[in-house]
Amino acid sequence: MPMCFYNHCEWYASICETDTARTSAHPVACDECGRAIPPGTPYTHVFMQEHEDEGPDDEDEGPDDESEEFDPGETFDYDRCGDCSRLLDAVGAEEVSRGCHAYESRPPLTAMQEQIGDLDPADRRAYRVRALAMFPDMGAEYLDRMLGAEDES
Repeated sequence: MPMCFYNHCEWYASICETDTARTSAHPVACDECGRAIPPGTPYTHVFMQEHEDEGPDDEDEGPDDESEEFDPGETFDYDRCGDCSRLLDAVGAEEVSRGCHAYESRPPLTAMQEQIGDLDPADRRAYRVRALAMFPDMGAEYLDRMLGAEDES
């Protein structure tokens, strides 16, 4: 039976930029697992902005008009390590195989640990099996931390 994650948003981004090969000269914290991403290690960075930048309307501008300052609305910056990207790929693949649509096959950004931690042990075990099938080099310590120890699942 599919889990299908519900991704409710309080605002929607009109700008969404994703860089899957960003690196930094300084450690960066993963917004999913909290681990430090070492300097020089590629990671995923997502930037979202509610409203697109819009300049003043030239037709309405006159010598006495005050230009309004643009309000971009909400913004969101997110960084994710390679292990969390791979685990999310595995979770998504497992949920799609169970009948979920792609848009509901992953937990919301920054909520992976919380939402997966609340699942039935059989679901967490299925994610572990899928992750190891897709990424055989994925570390058991990382999977234990994110999915619960194998003997707990």
